[in-house]
Parts: sequence; C-alpha cells; structure tokens
Amino acid sequence: MSVGGRWHAWWFAPSSPADLAIGRIVLFGALFSWITLSDIEAHDPNRMVVDVYSQQYEWHFNYPAQGVTSRELHVPVDRQVEFRMHSLDVIHSFWVPEWRIKKDNVPGITTRAYITPTKAEDLTLVCTELCGFGHATMRAPVVVEKSQADFDSWASAQPPIPPSDPKPGETTPVKVTE
Repeated sequence: MSVGGRWHAWWFAPSSPADLAIGRIVLFGALFSWITLSDIEAHDPNRMVVDVYSQQYEWHFNYPAQGVTSRELHVPVDRQVEFRMHSLDVIHSFWVPEWRIKKDNVPGITTRAYITPTKAEDLTLVCTELCGFGHATMRAPVVVEKSQADFDSWASAQPPIPPSDPKPGETTPVKVTE
C-alpha cells in the first residue's frame, strides 16, 4: 500500500509509534489465542472415555473402562472426559449449557468432545437438533460426582455393557433398567 508516495508496510517495518502499537496488539492477541487454545485442546492421557449414543428420543452412555452402561451421564469432578458420540438414527446435538459445549452427533461419524468438569453439580444434557416429534423431551440427567471414589461407587451399581454395542442405524441393544 502506498501512503504519501512511500511504501507503507506497518506489519513488517512500522513507520510510526501507532503502527508499532497496533502490531504489538495483534501479535499479543495471536500469541494469547494460541496458548489458550493449546491448553483447551490438550488431551490428558489419563482422561475418562464415555461412549455417548443418541437415538430418537433418548441418550445412552457406555463407560468402557468400567464396563457399565447407563441412561444418566455421570462423570467425576476435576478429571478430563472424552465423549465419543454416535447417532443411531438421525442428527442429534449434544449440549450441556453450563459446560459451554455443543457437538452434533451424525449417523456413521464418531464425534469427539473433551471437557474437564470443575464443579460437582447436577446438570441436564439437551438435544438441540430438531430430530423428530419427541425432540423437546430428549434430555438426560448429568451428574458431576464430588470425587473419583463417588463415581466409582456409582459405576459399580450399574448394569454391564451389553455384549454387542449398538451400531449406527440399530436400536439400543437392551433397555437399561431404571
């Protein structure tokens, strides 16, 4: 860009204090974003994995490490959780407002989301993708347990994962007892 008959490249060689200040602000913003995103997207090698299955009009959760299944989502506080999400019929959307996370579950595709709950609380998982007549009722309780021990105690009382996990297009293999 030519300014006043000279080449003006403030991003390379600032020609005034204002250009230098703007360049530093942009650089600071880029560096801050890079560091923040690296921290958010870092995957803990000791994270807990939860397989999330969505199906008109319910949620179903398998805990592979514990070998159990449930219709309620339970996770321990202060431990990173990887959600591997699968839709068994149509597009659904996994949304827990307090976690500020929303991910689509698409048939035939495994979607992943990572979260580290920092507060023990009771929340609600909501489907936010119009998925049919019963869409408004597609919710599931979410419980962030106070400790890993509380989570382990809850998990020990759950039924085992059925011998064959559901595949896209199939129904949930067994009804989880209430």
